[in-house]
Amino acid sequence: MKRYQVITDGHFNGGFDEKLEYSRMADAIKVAKEYLREGYEGTAVYDLKLHRLSRSFGDFREWAFQ
Repeated sequence: MKRYQVITDGHFNGGFDEKLEYSRMADAIKVAKEYLREGYEGTAVYDLKLHRLSRSFGDFREWAFQ
């Protein structure tokens, strides 16, 4: 089972979207930052084992993601 999932936050363009899962946090962080460069307002890495956000980038609306 892969442990980390990338979540994008498009604010006005569809809201939150669950992307692919990764075994290594470093890989998930790299992809999350790529989505941010592509135009998403915010991205995050979600820990599927601990059921919580591990890292967030840009303007990721943590308060709205639950």
